[in-house]
Amino acid sequence: MSDQLEFAAVAGPGVFELGGRTFVVSPLTPADFTAVHAEFRRQCLAEAKDPLTLANERISAAEKAGTPFSPTVVNAMVTAAMSAAARKEGKSEPSDGEVAARLHTLDGCRAMVWLRLLKADPSVTREFVSKAIPDEQAKAAVLIRLAELDGLAKIDPKKVTASG
Repeated sequence: MSDQLEFAAVAGPGVFELGGRTFVVSPLTPADFTAVHAEFRRQCLAEAKDPLTLANERISAAEKAGTPFSPTVVNAMVTAAMSAAARKEGKSEPSDGEVAARLHTLDGCRAMVWLRLLKADPSVTREFVSKAIPDEQAKAAVLIRLAELDGLAKIDPKKVTASG
């Protein structure tokens, strides 16, 4: 078994304390990952700018910097922005990297923790989680503890590679 996947085989339910309460949390399942991804995507779309405004800002910034885009590039940017604006959400689809990066935001961490704790105790509310994770310092501590519970702290980073 590869080093990258060993944590999945050894991680099991673990005790997690938050806001003066104790929970027994389980590792994320594929369905959980889908729910977390959907929430992070929603957050990205909520914060995304209107595509036409964004394209206009980029074109203007390039002109102000003295390096204007060619007419071909401007046309491509406006066409892509118009296409994105025509979508149901009226915004560009966030990239996988943007969605994954949400975990490292305060709201993203809170959402992921809420989804995990909800499985352990259906009475857990988003408000409880937000109060229990009030700032970046608390967020960091929570993410470290969850990584330990999931077995990620046991992975030797020198052995993990992009190719597996």
